[in-house]
Amino acid sequence: MQSAPKLASAITFVGILWFVSTCLVHDLHSRDPIHNKINAKLPSLSAIEQRILTLENAMLGGDHTSSPPPTHPKEPILTPATSHEASHPIEVPAAPKTDSTSMFGGDTLLFPSIWEGIKGPFGPKEFEFGISKDEPMPITHAGHEMDHKHHEHWHTGETERSHPCYRLFDFGFLEHWKEQLRPICTPGEGEQSGVPVILTPSDPAPSTLPPGGLQCRKTVHPRLNAPTAPHTICDGKNVVFNPRQLTAAKCCKHRPGYMCGGKATYHHYAKGAFQASCNIVDTNPSGRGVNLANFPADHLKDIFDSWEPSNKRAPNTTVAEAAVTMFVTREKGEHVNMYHTLTDWYMAWQTLRVIGVAPGAVQVIILDNHDPGPLDGFWDQVISRGAPMRRAAKLEAPILAPRAVWSPPGYSNMLLGKNWNDCKRPMRMMEAFVADVDDAYEGAHNNNLETLKILFIPRRPYVTDQVDHKFVGRQIDNQDEVIEFIKKYPGVELNVVDFAHIPLKDQIHAAASSDAMIGMHGAALAHSLWLPSWGGLLEMGSRANLGMFFHKIARWAGIHYENWINPNPRNYREDSLGDYTKVDLESLEPNLQRMLEAVKKRKEAAFQQ
Repeated sequence: MQSAPKLASAITFVGILWFVSTCLVHDLHSRDPIHNKINAKLPSLSAIEQRILTLENAMLGGDHTSSPPPTHPKEPILTPATSHEASHPIEVPAAPKTDSTSMFGGDTLLFPSIWEGIKGPFGPKEFEFGISKDEPMPITHAGHEMDHKHHEHWHTGETERSHPCYRLFDFGFLEHWKEQLRPICTPGEGEQSGVPVILTPSDPAPSTLPPGGLQCRKTVHPRLNAPTAPHTICDGKNVVFNPRQLTAAKCCKHRPGYMCGGKATYHHYAKGAFQASCNIVDTNPSGRGVNLANFPADHLKDIFDSWEPSNKRAPNTTVAEAAVTMFVTREKGEHVNMYHTLTDWYMAWQTLRVIGVAPGAVQVIILDNHDPGPLDGFWDQVISRGAPMRRAAKLEAPILAPRAVWSPPGYSNMLLGKNWNDCKRPMRMMEAFVADVDDAYEGAHNNNLETLKILFIPRRPYVTDQVDHKFVGRQIDNQDEVIEFIKKYPGVELNVVDFAHIPLKDQIHAAASSDAMIGMHGAALAHSLWLPSWGGLLEMGSRANLGMFFHKIARWAGIHYENWINPNPRNYREDSLGDYTKVDLESLEPNLQRMLEAVKKRKEAAFQQ
């Protein structure tokens, strides 16, 4: 009698599997000739056997009689565009076509559709994520006008696909990155066939690991700082992460002497910290271990130096909580800086676009052990939507990730690239990222055409439980005078908000509900990204050459940008709490007036569409 519940569960499972596989097979047949070829080989199987095997092949990626992994030429490098090349497409070396995509289903996430606990209608489309849209479609698709319900007013000056900037800083770079796929560790011969292993979130993992693997996309972006190269995105199948193999460290193992101050909040990874049942096909020259030349000298090289091929998992290993586990490492201290944290967010978002996964299937695991910060909530709200974000240092036992992905360091993100002067134009990719954040936080814009809401960001010393900023640079010495000066403009509603004292969600909402932002150069101006498409940013500087960070994101997001620079060195002073600039109102007025006029005109035009 005790076997009756098990029998009922088995019957229920087969029924669910039959139904889901029917949906999958129908969808796959309509668009994938590889799976048509698979089914053509199965004439002797019953209908249900055929559907089950087809589903397994969908999970593993098609016909598993592929030839040995091909060799790869020297790393492709994007050819940088110069100003006189602006009218010509960038030549990007084509990657060799390989069978390596078969490891994980051609970059389409299919296995969540047979998982228990996934909310919403079953089916792969819920979790697929195209490069330039949030639903499956060819990467050659050129438009995205209806991508996001809260971001209706797209710019007419967007970067066209034929423009060099599209291949450097827009979706074109992700398309190039996606093509650079190479196998690193592949399932052994004969391991990819048989009855599919069904993994249930948080359940004990099988004692013998199911076939796994590792694949990476490696390139070099010509506009990024050389020490961040190569630029590599990796994802794996059936990967075990063992937090017991981590030890606290002040520095990265392969990046000694950099960002090593303070507490030991990085980790060193012993062999077996990451493992999968696979055979390494891209090895170090010694013939042992993963080829570390695939990774930059930072967190990624440390992580994959620990990679171990093994089919034996550690005791008490459980299946991960979500279909996809994304591993993220942040830089010490930068995780509380809005601009540097933005590079981590943007990189993680880009990574999901490249591998074709939507946030609804993802759980983020933070590999560093930096102190909690005020910006941490973004991960759950935007990226880690399949299960709550967790910290590796808090995990009590190893986890088996059906699919794992490692986000590259934020320092290697294009937001920190140096040479972008020939690409000062709206980028589709930045707009799409902004729209995704807008959707996640349900930002509401100011639709009142009679009023321009201006958000003024002050800078003052502050100390909280998470951040100690007793000294703050670039404070405004005559702040009250500046505020009153802005208020005098008709039709302007000015809000002064100190982001240091409100939650991240309220910071994003404050920006999204404003028409323009004004403030001294500082990380908080990164919130200008959440302004509506007609918005404007007026950045003030105590001196010239403070950095082009906010100019860059304003141009790429398609908002109007103005930059006031202190014209008189005598208006600058310092003391023990920071440095201060007295803003000359006469010289500020032209910048302010141009921004207000531009925003008003752009807003009116947006609502006439």
